[in-house]
Amino acid sequence: MFEQVLTALIGSVDTIMVTNIGLASISAVSLFDSLNLLIINIFAAMATGGAIICAQYFESNQKGKANQALKQLIFSVTLISILITLPCILFRRPLLSLIFGSEKNVMDNSLNYLFITALSYPFIALYNAGAASFRTSQNSRLPMVIAFGSNILNILENFFFVFTLSLGVAQAALSTLLSRIISALIILILLKQPKQNLYIDSCLSLWPEIETITKILKISIPTGIENGMFQFGKLVIQSTVSTMGTTAIARTNHGVHA
Repeated sequence: MFEQVLTALIGSVDTIMVTNIGLASISAVSLFDSLNLLIINIFAAMATGGAIICAQYFESNQKGKANQALKQLIFSVTLISILITLPCILFRRPLLSLIFGSEKNVMDNSLNYLFITALSYPFIALYNAGAASFRTSQNSRLPMVIAFGSNILNILENFFFVFTLSLGVAQAALSTLLSRIISALIILILLKQPKQNLYIDSCLSLWPEIETITKILKISIPTGIENGMFQFGKLVIQSTVSTMGTTAIARTNHGVHA
């Protein structure tokens, strides 16, 4: 539970860090943070589906199949995250216009924030998949420690980029991107250790197995829809008030967060 709070907190920290830059910056970060949380919930649901399949094999003493299922989880979340990232980057302006239709200052800041944070989606997906595998092995403490360290790193980077260098919204996004890359790399390195109950022997041998991926998606898709309903509702609320100006956007975001 603490780990999930920490994972979602990274985007909220960005909002806090840009409060001194202006309402347009606050609005841009808070608007897109809602979309980020929706996507994070999708990846968390996929990780849950993969963890269940891994656990079924693991508890029935089929460690080889459990490790193979983990590899299929890594493969599927990587592929899906790339398929989500590319449209978000290529069509970011029409996407933001469709969802929020914000004023020019907010749109410009949102475009910058979206472009950089969207690059972090594959790393969010990989972190969630790795964290789920450790929870399956009854080691939930390790992902929590990594998430805590990632938040501390994000805060320090935000202070440096936003306040020391005065680089604004884009650099708040950059600190988030770097934190998520480091978290994913750490957990993938740990997953390659054979001493783990579940591990990946080689990232080069990740080939799709339709049967296993189908099992994962049968659990992940309903879970993702269920988990994403609150964030979808939040997006609808913010989309409704986005035409009322930056003050309304900022106030709505803080109210929904509360």
